[in-house]
Amino acid sequence: MFQDPVRRALAAPVMQSWMTVFVAVVLQALPFLVLGVLLSAAIAVFVPPSFFARALPKRPALAVPVAGAAGAVLPGCECASVPVAGALVRREWPPRPPSRSFSPRPRSTRSC
Repeated sequence: MFQDPVRRALAAPVMQSWMTVFVAVVLQALPFLVLGVLLSAAIAVFVPPSFFARALPKRPALAVPVAGAAGAVLPGCECASVPVAGALVRREWPPRPPSRSFSPRPRSTRSC
């Protein structure tokens, strides 16, 4: 019943282009997203909450470069940094200013 209209709509050149771009973005971002989720899980399981209180300097001016250096090991997109930042917030990572500088790269909407 609905198969013919759906097939016609999906066969349109605009939809073909859109599907190609969508699949390309998903396939390109997936490895980095998996990396972020695995790193987030490792932080949640293996890093005690008290570690961050000891590892980060108490003064915000010194904590920002330390947080930036920690974020430098992640890929240039947010695919990995968002799950890791979420794990850090749940593990009592100080909310300001290090969490804002965890990802030293400029925010972008492009894929990984």
